[in-house]
Amino acid sequence: MKSGIWPAALLVFLFFGCSRKPKETPLQLPGLAPFLKEDVEAVEASIRTMTLEQKLGQFILLSGKGEPDGELYQWVKAGKVGGIQWHGLSLEQFARLRDSLQRLSPQPLFVAAPGGVMLNNAFSDALPLPAWDALMAVPDDTLRHTLSQTLIQQAIALKVNYLPAPYLSRWEQRTEQLDTPLDDYAQLIHQLNRHHILSLMEAFSAIPLVRGDTSVALDSMLEAYRYLAKAGLSGFRVDGALFNTPGLTAPQINRFFREKLQFGGLLAVEMRDPSQLDMILQSGADLIIVPSDPGFVLSYLKSAFRKGGLAERSLNDRLRRILLARRWIGRSEQDTSGSEGEGAKALLPASLAATVEPGDSNAEERGTEDALAAYFQDGRWRYWQRRLYEESLVLAANPDSLLPLRPAPGLQYHVLHLGSGDGQPFDETFSKYASFESHSALFGLKLDDSSAHSLHVVLLHGIALDSATAQVLLKAARRTRLALVNFGRPDNLSLLDTSLVVIQAFSDDELYQSLAAQLLFGGMRACGKLPYTLNGSFRKGQGLELQQSRLRYGIPEQMGIAPEKLVYIDAIIASAISQHAFPGCQVVVAKGGTVIYDKAFGHYFYDTLQPTRLAGLYDIASLTKVAATTLVAMKQYEEEKIGINDKLRSHLDLGKRSGLRNLTIKKLMTHQSGLQPFMPVVPYLLARDEANADCSRYFCNHPNDTFSIQVAHDFYFDHRYWAKIWSDVENLAPHSRRFRYSDVNMDLMQRLLEKEGSAGIDSLASRDFYGPLGLRRTLFNPLSQYPPDEIAPTQNDIRWRHQLIHGYVHDETAALFGGVAGHAGLFSTAEELAVIFQMLLDGGQYGGMQYLQPETVKLFTSARHGNHRGLGFDKPSKETIKNGNFPEQVSEATFGHTGFTGTCAWADPEVGLTYIFLSNRIHPDVNNRKIFEYRVRERIHQAIYDALDTYTPEMPVLAVAD
Repeated sequence: MKSGIWPAALLVFLFFGCSRKPKETPLQLPGLAPFLKEDVEAVEASIRTMTLEQKLGQFILLSGKGEPDGELYQWVKAGKVGGIQWHGLSLEQFARLRDSLQRLSPQPLFVAAPGGVMLNNAFSDALPLPAWDALMAVPDDTLRHTLSQTLIQQAIALKVNYLPAPYLSRWEQRTEQLDTPLDDYAQLIHQLNRHHILSLMEAFSAIPLVRGDTSVALDSMLEAYRYLAKAGLSGFRVDGALFNTPGLTAPQINRFFREKLQFGGLLAVEMRDPSQLDMILQSGADLIIVPSDPGFVLSYLKSAFRKGGLAERSLNDRLRRILLARRWIGRSEQDTSGSEGEGAKALLPASLAATVEPGDSNAEERGTEDALAAYFQDGRWRYWQRRLYEESLVLAANPDSLLPLRPAPGLQYHVLHLGSGDGQPFDETFSKYASFESHSALFGLKLDDSSAHSLHVVLLHGIALDSATAQVLLKAARRTRLALVNFGRPDNLSLLDTSLVVIQAFSDDELYQSLAAQLLFGGMRACGKLPYTLNGSFRKGQGLELQQSRLRYGIPEQMGIAPEKLVYIDAIIASAISQHAFPGCQVVVAKGGTVIYDKAFGHYFYDTLQPTRLAGLYDIASLTKVAATTLVAMKQYEEEKIGINDKLRSHLDLGKRSGLRNLTIKKLMTHQSGLQPFMPVVPYLLARDEANADCSRYFCNHPNDTFSIQVAHDFYFDHRYWAKIWSDVENLAPHSRRFRYSDVNMDLMQRLLEKEGSAGIDSLASRDFYGPLGLRRTLFNPLSQYPPDEIAPTQNDIRWRHQLIHGYVHDETAALFGGVAGHAGLFSTAEELAVIFQMLLDGGQYGGMQYLQPETVKLFTSARHGNHRGLGFDKPSKETIKNGNFPEQVSEATFGHTGFTGTCAWADPEVGLTYIFLSNRIHPDVNNRKIFEYRVRERIHQAIYDALDTYTPEMPVLAVAD
């Protein structure tokens, strides 16, 4: 996209730019984990006072989710649990649980955070950020560095003392040639150690997934492990899945860490199944991460000790490491919570810290909790969540430049969801760009690749790809167009190559699904890079760039707009609906090619509960003039079929006495022809007999060869009178050539364009614009394709048609023309009209296709034709701005139109803004003028401009004492 994007992009550039992260001072590696330097004699004294159960309880780190039961408090108080790793609680619940358990525990508890994520993800009332694997795919070193510092601040503030930090992810550990800069990890370890936070690294978890020869993998990682151990790493964390590796014994793991690596820190093992306990114990584990009742594990350890499976010397060696670590983190708690409360105040924003009196511990605790809640629930995280998700999405392969996908005549999209994940978010977003068939299967893949008019999109929802399915994909990619979206499990790519489109997302959540659907169509740019090598085709740093070429569905913050500023739109509309200005409406606002506001309000009828939908069709009345007739005129102008100074006699067969002969196209399209406002159809509008049960002079209640023009339900017009209408038009006498708004102008343009294009205006607009743009709900006579319940009704016409107008055009003249006229008749949605206006804002380009030349767009949308209007387009003038019809900030370059049914569409090239409003204000009464009295459309327009430049991206900061 072109228009309006650069200011927001510049804003982000100024915030982070393209700079690298700050250079760190080279570290002097400490050689071992700092907790090992604690007072051993004091620890030995503690060991001598502990019961066997208390000793064994220190091995257990209990992992859980949600509100715990009362037994947890009893286990901790009895010293039978050494630590917790809890998630799924609100921040307040977590803080209460953490503090209660620390007070009950005889020893300082390990308080562990979930691994591989920012701590935002630990709480039910905080906005989650992508996992660390995804953050590594973001091509911004400075941003990743900022996030790593933020992670440390979060851990300090939350009193987390055990952090599975992001070192060498499971996928990085697959490769024998490691190309990850370990100095970055060493710096992170150093900073965690400064704050007495245990740093643990996940080890070996991917090895069983990728190779059977574990010894080769161990050797390949030895150098990296040794370096990080010397950097002061507190421990290694091993996934229990490792014990399922054929040929691997538990003593091998013990010897690797304690002998080959000479590692003296902690070894934690996550238990996947109680049957693994023998191997976990033999592997030398100090900590056992238990996902449920610790009682079984404690009983097992007691039995192992009594039977000799756990020797007393081994028990004490492990316990010594645990208690040294506890003593080390315990000193940090004492050091940072002095009597003056500086530790608590350090977490507060300056404004709040100033209100906390020294020594007021309750106020300090409340202030700290309030500050933490405000920090994690800060609305500014929404911008960072969106940015990180978007920039971590990786386009790993795009053969033959298949993306962005483009609508084509006869092309059928087939979407296949594999796995148990819910693919509805993907389907909903995909449907904004194209129609498709969606299928789901738990496993197995069947593709009909025989049709040349098919394009398949396969989605893997967190499932492991097997070699058989991979071969089906690769084989199909040679015969048909195929795109794969892999949600989670990057190792699936190791079975594939670049012969098919591959998009890698790092989880299967709603936001990734929506963004992946947008990426397929060029709705968002691709810039993510694979964070590790998976095979010869997919290597670290690989990721194709794809520029945004269609509307993106984003959030206001991305375009410099504070979301709370747009709440005024909701309030204006709620008030208007309550005052019966209209039963319902759609509003779309796009800034810089990004849809930042997209809502449907109210109902189609006042007396039903059927809510409006974003996909619902509205009669857009005079917006037809710009969204159909003018577009076709622009196209024919480029094709040199017409010129704006051409006289009508050059294109239409007009009698020599006709006053229309010397009128120019420019005069028609700027409403300077002097023609009367309406077509000469009054006799037909007065001739309808209410009791008409059969055929009359003009109308009939059923179709036949004569009465073939459908006006409404069971209401047909005699087509022979079309000639009479056009004869009457030809005899119209133009009056003053000053501005005089007239439907006749655009109906004459329709007649001219249809003659030059050898097709109806509806066919021309669909062929050249709606079809290629992917607009399936922008059309004349919508009942030919859509049922009435997807269309908003208009007038209850009791004077002429004697029925509710529902699915038929409201405008009487357009109705006499069979629903297709140059001035009215088009139905559409706010989203699809936004596409048309974005195409115009982008100089006639959309989705990688050039529909119109920029010069043509500028010519037709500019006011340089003798009055304040463009060619076909309405524009603001000094007078209309002064009168409040436009926002005071609107630029003179703005163009658009309004519609009688309660619609408008405006685009401002100078700020890259599109505003679409559709309503059925004339339902049921055409004389309802409340939309004008309350100035609904104008007030919304003003609210949008008032919201511009009200947001600057800033990451929430915790002022943690250094």
